[in-house]
Amino acid sequence: MEVEKLSARHLWTHERHHHGCRWHGGSAAKALASEFGGPGFNPCLCGVCIFSPCLRGFPPVFRTFDKDNDGFVGLREWIEGLAIVLRGTLDERIKYCFHVYDLNADKYISREEMLQMLRYSLRLPGEEDPYDGIKDLVEITLKRMDHDHDDRLSLDDFEKSVKAMNHMLEAFGNCLPNTTRIETFEQRVFQSPVHW
Repeated sequence: MEVEKLSARHLWTHERHHHGCRWHGGSAAKALASEFGGPGFNPCLCGVCIFSPCLRGFPPVFRTFDKDNDGFVGLREWIEGLAIVLRGTLDERIKYCFHVYDLNADKYISREEMLQMLRYSLRLPGEEDPYDGIKDLVEITLKRMDHDHDDRLSLDDFEKSVKAMNHMLEAFGNCLPNTTRIETFEQRVFQSPVHW
């Protein structure tokens, strides 16, 4: 089956009420679903998932892969998203992380979005909500990253901060796979033939 036909007819869709994904299409799609899929939106191939369990089914990651905002991740979007998270340049990863953190897609990361992302990523099961500590962390981070002093981060603010301090790329929570997951994923994918 040609890639163009596959991308036009067989798409991933995010089912919001289940936070899951499924592949639409015929028998080839079912075969691919077993390779790519699993519960929750988590890019997987050959039985290896690239994101940690806490990001599986996380709507901002899905939204960032879904470039045309149609509620589906087509094959082209899938490949382009994987290219960025696996081997993207620093500039591509900056844009990717910014879009994940921009929860309402208004082209800014607000204080509230920072707080929400950090509460999600720093809270451990069974522990109290560390709201006050996270609120202080947001204020400190905003002071360091808000170059134009408008109490929110634009892509330009975020890019300047990350280029000055690379560790700020995932300042509001992990949204990229770690090196071990990337290496495992690439080893399995490049060693396993995919049968159409």
